[in-house]
Amino acid sequence: MDSSEVGDLVPTLGPPLYRFFLSRMPPQMADEAVQEVFVRMLRLDTFDEGKGSAEAFAWGIAINVCKEIRRQPQLLPIDDVDEPPAHPGEDRRFAALRAAVALMEEPELSVFQMVLADLSIATISEMLAMPEGTVKSHIHRGKEKLKRTLIKWGYQ
Repeated sequence: MDSSEVGDLVPTLGPPLYRFFLSRMPPQMADEAVQEVFVRMLRLDTFDEGKGSAEAFAWGIAINVCKEIRRQPQLLPIDDVDEPPAHPGEDRRFAALRAAVALMEEPELSVFQMVLADLSIATISEMLAMPEGTVKSHIHRGKEKLKRTLIKWGYQ
């Protein structure tokens, strides 16, 4: 499927997919799962219009995404994690930043590490085979998670 075909499905399939995932996981994960469905629709070359509808294809992917998420080990939400102690001789602020980055999950973690490595959005997009907009979304979400964690631990 090309991006225009998938883009046409987002307004009609996005909300029911989100409700499907929301009934099975927290809102942040549900949002990520919906995005994953559409990303996979773009990446997979297995869709054949003669064998079924694009909607059925999307729901099949959604079920697989849901199963994969359930198989993953459950991590503590960032809000439930206390600030770790610094290593001997390590600046307390650096220790907090290191620990906050360690709490990030994929794909934000990979994208954020590439940003820290000073790679351009276009390069990250190409390396991860993701649209640039998705890379920007992951960067934004990663920054927000870091910000929330550091504020919770008392850093401004």
